[in-house]
Amino acid sequence: MSFDLLVCDCYTALEIVRNNACVPNLISISDPENPTFPQPPANVSHYLDLRFHDINAPEANLIPPDRSHIDQIITWSRQYQEGMIVIHCGAGVSRSTAATLIFLCERGMSPEQAVTYLSLIKPKAHPNRLMLELYNNSDLILATKRVFWDYWEARYEAIS
Repeated sequence: MSFDLLVCDCYTALEIVRNNACVPNLISISDPENPTFPQPPANVSHYLDLRFHDINAPEANLIPPDRSHIDQIITWSRQYQEGMIVIHCGAGVSRSTAATLIFLCERGMSPEQAVTYLSLIKPKAHPNRLMLELYNNSDLILATKRVFWDYWEARYEAIS
């Protein structure tokens, strides 16, 4: 199973939407105060706009992802038909990669396949923990921990 899938930052997503007559599928995840696309782009047929901060636990004055965001990603994923998919967040590393894992699992990949696929297209991914916890798939969390989170924790420890 393979998809024409780009997981990227907000600047790359803006460039793609500006420079293509049609971008069939787009998930845009932005901070609430700074949406990448304030209005739905006219050249995107299957669009999801989510606005929450990239945090893994509640913090004062910040909006965390919640179950309704995950449900929207699930619904969007199940309605996907075909064509290029762009999934972006601010840096293209955390929220977008978590959304990508959810999309891949909803489209029939096992958690292990989804994590392996993501590691090939986005090796420096650091999927948002809270989003995956809200998705509530323990196999996906274990695979993500093994491939991505343990790597980053070891890197942080080496720097400290």
